[in-house]
Amino acid sequence: QTGSMTINGETTPMDLKYETGGAEAGIQFQPSAKLGFTLGFRFERRDVEDEIEVEEGNAPTDRTGFFGTVNLKLNKAFRLTADYQYGTYENPLTLISPTDFHRFRMTAKLKKKEFYATGSYQYTLSKSEQDSEMWESVKHQVNLRLGYHGKKVNAFAGYALMDITRRGDR
Repeated sequence: QTGSMTINGETTPMDLKYETGGAEAGIQFQPSAKLGFTLGFRFERRDVEDEIEVEEGNAPTDRTGFFGTVNLKLNKAFRLTADYQYGTYENPLTLISPTDFHRFRMTAKLKKKEFYATGSYQYTLSKSEQDSEMWESVKHQVNLRLGYHGKKVNAFAGYALMDITRRGDR
């Protein structure tokens, strides 16, 4: 990652090199052909290879969290999926890095012959509680799409809405 970093009012060009490693494990349970569940745990460690002088030292950033998914396929025409992710970050490199992350997403798909409709909703919360630099970002996103797949004509229409709120104590 190439850019610049400002520390105590002095801007310095930077070329940061990250070493990232992690693991993810989960289980799936499918009680029927129409219903499925997934639960899992994730760990990631990101270490900056370059020496940067920061107050807390150069400890690696560890992200731990879990995820879950529910899939419901009522019939060939309708499918509903919901998933949730949660993660925490230990030793974020910068004050603008999050310490907590939540994401919930739900998607519905309907297909009837040549016609289809999809809709999704996503809620994302990122926040940081590092020292006195507390901030929070909330995003609500809605997507709708309608379509027609004919033999000679294809037609599509879509709509998207994003509502983003950011708050900070700086």
